[in-house]
Amino acid sequence: MLWKIALFEFRYQLRQPAFWVIFGIFFLLAFGAMSSENITIGGGGAENYNSPYRIMQTLLVMSIFGIFIVTAFVSNIVLRDFDTKSAEIIFSTPIKKHQYLLGRFIGAFAVAYLAYSSVAWGSMLGSVMPWMDVERIGPFRPQEYIYSLTVLAFPSLLFTAGLFLALSAITRNLMLTYAGVVSYLVLYIIASNMLSDPELLTVASLLDPFGFSSFEEATRYWTVSERNTLLLPVEGLFLVNKLIWLGAAFVMLAVTHRVFRFDVAGKTARKRWWHRFKLQRKLKPIAAPSEKPDAKPVFTNGTRLAQFRTRMSFEARSVIKSVPFIVILALAVANTLGAMINQGAI
Repeated sequence: MLWKIALFEFRYQLRQPAFWVIFGIFFLLAFGAMSSENITIGGGGAENYNSPYRIMQTLLVMSIFGIFIVTAFVSNIVLRDFDTKSAEIIFSTPIKKHQYLLGRFIGAFAVAYLAYSSVAWGSMLGSVMPWMDVERIGPFRPQEYIYSLTVLAFPSLLFTAGLFLALSAITRNLMLTYAGVVSYLVLYIIASNMLSDPELLTVASLLDPFGFSSFEEATRYWTVSERNTLLLPVEGLFLVNKLIWLGAAFVMLAVTHRVFRFDVAGKTARKRWWHRFKLQRKLKPIAAPSEKPDAKPVFTNGTRLAQFRTRMSFEARSVIKSVPFIVILALAVANTLGAMINQGAI
């Protein structure tokens, strides 16, 4: 049953327009970075355009933005049934909770990972364009792309998927989940700035969920020849970093399984009964409305302007008072303060 659910979720997500839009955007970004000097991802150097170093660097940088890919596909797998009012039917079937959650997660994450792989496909296609400088193009080695997709990107994307799956299962609110995505990205930028001192490189290498700090530390003194030929060895801080965050991914999945309530209301039967009881006590008979003359509505330009002002005011207040807006605003202030700490640096 688990694999049937995973296959269903994979096919469902693959048919969504969002998959093809995201695939196309990331494909074009990677293609442009490889085939044009006007587009740079992660900075360039004297090494070949398709050197192992540049391929690894590109996929690492794009894995940071990959959190939006993962969230787009994974965060709604526990919310979709509630939004479509089909949760009552699904939860009454013999499906087990672990089959439901893990099957949905495997299918959605597979589609998200497939969309992220467009970075590798775009880089490969860009390296064979006829206008490229042949002196800066090295031999095509598919193992470099496979290594970057699996060893570098997979653990961080899996952790990100597990984190936001847990957040969506706890909040059951898509807006709060997206606020969590923004929080995650801003806090990562702030932490990277605060841990940029040389004496904190070890800590930064271990705590970086994307492994970018450990990658930079391991390749800091590579020569151009090494950048053109070597893949990052899986050892030292880089290995420990990947093991830490791969383990954290499974912890997030376990947390999701623990906190997710396999029912509609998320309450026990006794709590639901007590809620209905209190609601009934508050209900009071409503007096019949008195007869009044029929209203004669007038629709003029003044009416439409008043409706527009009322609607705009209502929508603005609802956004400003919402939790996601307050969270994002607080993080914007924190991000500004984090930048001010290093205002003396270039």
